[in-house]
Order: sequence, then structure tokens, then C-alpha cells
Amino acid sequence: MHCYSPVTLCQCLYALLFTCDAVSMSTNIDSTHGPEIIKQWIEEFARELQETLPTKLLIIVLKTIMTNNVFQFDDTYWLQTCRTSMGASCACSYASLYWAYMERK
Repeated sequence: MHCYSPVTLCQCLYALLFTCDAVSMSTNIDSTHGPEIIKQWIEEFARELQETLPTKLLIIVLKTIMTNNVFQFDDTYWLQTCRTSMGASCACSYASLYWAYMERK
């Protein structure tokens, strides 16, 4: 007795299924270069951003986060000295903006 029966997902004989994944997308961004690229992105798309967005403060905070990340491993504390600050709440958005801008260049 079989519990499963085959299911046909596509009747098309010429369909191809592709997938991709970005490996280490955020960890490969240099912590000094990244904020500069985000600054360029902000300058290029300034007309599409809200006028009240504190862009200078945003870049200062981003540089601070990316260059002063302290994390805990077991009972020790470490200063991350390069690349994107892992665990920072802005890391995913930061990496997405960075790579989107770099792809356009």
C-alpha cells in the first residue's frame, strides 16, 4: 500500500526551474566602504526621500554601528574590527541597499 501518489506540478515540457542564493552578502561589505556607498545612494536618490529624513545623522550612526560592534561569545566580549556588524538590526537593510547600488554601477 502506497501512502503517496505522484503529483504533476507543470504540464509544460519546456519549463526550467532556477534558484539562487547570495552567500555571505553582508559579511563581505567593508565597514568603511559600506557607509560611503550608502551615502552615495542617499545623494543619488535624495529627491525620492522624505525631506525630513536626517541623512547626515543616518550616515554618522551607520558608521558608528559598523565600526564599533561588540558581541559576546560565551563569557568573552569581542570588538568586530571589519566587515558588517553581525547581529545589528540594520545589517540586512544595509546589505540590501549596498548591493542594489553596486549592481547598478
